[in-house]
This record gives sequence, C-alpha cells and structure tokens, in this order.
Amino acid sequence: MVYSHPNNLVTQNMSLEETKALFESKSNEATKKYHVKIYREFAKLCHILIKRPLTEDQKTTVEEELKSYRLKAVEENTYSKHKKKLNRFKKFLRERYGWVTSGYYTTLFMILGMVLGQSIGLSIHPSTGLAIGLGAGMSVGMALGAWRDQALKKENKVLEYAEK
Repeated sequence: MVYSHPNNLVTQNMSLEETKALFESKSNEATKKYHVKIYREFAKLCHILIKRPLTEDQKTTVEEELKSYRLKAVEENTYSKHKKKLNRFKKFLRERYGWVTSGYYTTLFMILGMVLGQSIGLSIHPSTGLAIGLGAGMSVGMALGAWRDQALKKENKVLEYAEK
C-alpha cells in the first residue's frame, strides 16, 4: 500500500470494477448536471471495458493506467481533475489500442470541416462565403467522420455507450 497523505490511504490497484463503482457513487452524490455527466461517462467507459473480451495483458495494462491516475486520492478528488483524467484515459485507449468512443471521428472531422470551410468561404466572399463555407465544411466533415467511425466499428474498435 502507498500513502499519499497521512489521512489518505490509496490502494495500489484500481480495477475496472472498482473504478466503475467509484464513479457510479460519485454520480449519485453529485449535484451539478455537468459533474454527473462526467462521472457517468467514466463509469460507462469502465462498464464497456469490463464487458469487452480483453486479453489478460490488455486488462492489466488498462488497470495499471487507472492506478496511475490516483482516483481515490483526496487531494486530487475534484471534478476538474476527474474530467482531465477521463480525457487522458480516452487518449490512452485511442493511442494504445486504437479504441475510440462512438462518434469520435464524426465530431472531430465536423469541427475540422467547419474551420476549413470558414477559411475557404471567407477567402471567396467575405459575407456569404462564411455561411456557405461553414455549412459545407460541417457537412463534408461529418460525412467523412461518420465513414471513419463506421470503418472502426467494423474492426470492433468503437467503444459504444449503451443507454440504460
């Protein structure tokens, strides 16, 4: 066992089941909607990984990553820290295993399409080009992102949140 603070005992191992239970309890205790949303998302992501047929090596690596986040540490037990840790965990899953949450590329490409469309639209015509460029860029970006998400779904690399 590791001591991070005299009054704060932090266990070395943080399993997916423990992490899920921790964030489910946090979501039940939270009073602000945006806190509840992040805590539920973390719990759902752990639930998806629990149900996914992981190899022993994958499960160990994922749990080692969770352990490094010190999720039970009192001094790091804030909403903003947990939001950052959720994003870091998603990034870890994407970079290590190529797993993304559903709609990841649709959202990413939509934003990129809007930025690119806005730039092109403004260079063509200052007033109407902006609206046309944003709309066209968003549409093209969403279409390309949805195509990429579908390709990853066929490869079983999309972590889909199932509604309760």
